[in-house]
Amino acid sequence: MAYETLIYRKNSGTGRITINRPESMNAITPGMLAELKTAVLDAGMDNYVRVIVLTGAGKAFCAGVDLKSLGDRRLERGKVGDTHAKWALRPTWGMSARLPRRVGFLKAKELSFTADAVSAREAERIGLVNMAVPAEKLEESLQTMTKKIMANSQQSIAAYKHLYNTNEGMQLDKSLELEFGSEFEITDTEERVAQFRK
Repeated sequence: MAYETLIYRKNSGTGRITINRPESMNAITPGMLAELKTAVLDAGMDNYVRVIVLTGAGKAFCAGVDLKSLGDRRLERGKVGDTHAKWALRPTWGMSARLPRRVGFLKAKELSFTADAVSAREAERIGLVNMAVPAEKLEESLQTMTKKIMANSQQSIAAYKHLYNTNEGMQLDKSLELEFGSEFEITDTEERVAQFRK
């Protein structure tokens, strides 16, 4: 499929989706969201793709919502919104639900109420991102991470993804029940354990 706002490439088991609006610092538009959904679903159904990488062209990953793309629509009804109070907008795509689960309610309130930007290191410290690396080390770090993931059992990782995605909103007892009661087909256990024994 041809994309207008994305570049999608597959290489060595990695599906790389690059947001490609560098002239606007990759600001999000409704069209981009639709293309992102299509690309991610396509990568998710592709047996060749084991790791999906999402990145941005140019000097910024993504500057947030492209306010120009909202036009004259009423912002309370928009399907795409910037949660920063700075722009007199309210969250409409899950920020109020997801951010507290990542950084805690107190830090989420601080970030939302002040509209402050945080550095990459601070984002790493508070658990908003997994890792912050210098720009010149980004590609090297990315390759290291994807190789580590792809070296492990694809079926085991699929089981983990299901469990993590399902139990995120559950109480601990329900999460334990889910893990104990779930069954997954993992066919490479013996092979990998045999390698360990060697």
